[in-house]
Amino acid sequence: MAGKTRAPHKEGCMCVVCKSKRGVGEVIAPLLVEPEIAIAPPPPPPTEVRLDSLLSAAKFELEGQKHRVGVKFEGMVVCYNLAINDSATLGGSTMVKPIK
Repeated sequence: MAGKTRAPHKEGCMCVVCKSKRGVGEVIAPLLVEPEIAIAPPPPPPTEVRLDSLLSAAKFELEGQKHRVGVKFEGMVVCYNLAINDSATLGGSTMVKPIK
């Protein structure tokens, strides 16, 4: 019965005999399968919102010019026009396009 040999092991076998044949420095890393995660894109920013819903110091666009929200009182909002460096008072229900 001398000379009886085993069938070859599969590649990547981690048994003691296969590890010694492979050598000390050689390491076989297991294959990792990363799951695919579906991430929904963020919703687009609202096209227009009420002026009184914006926070103080928020920027918005009105009639092609950029403004900044100032003081709010009694349904009115004092705004600063960044294009011409001037203040204006607008109604709180005015629809504006917010700028991030």
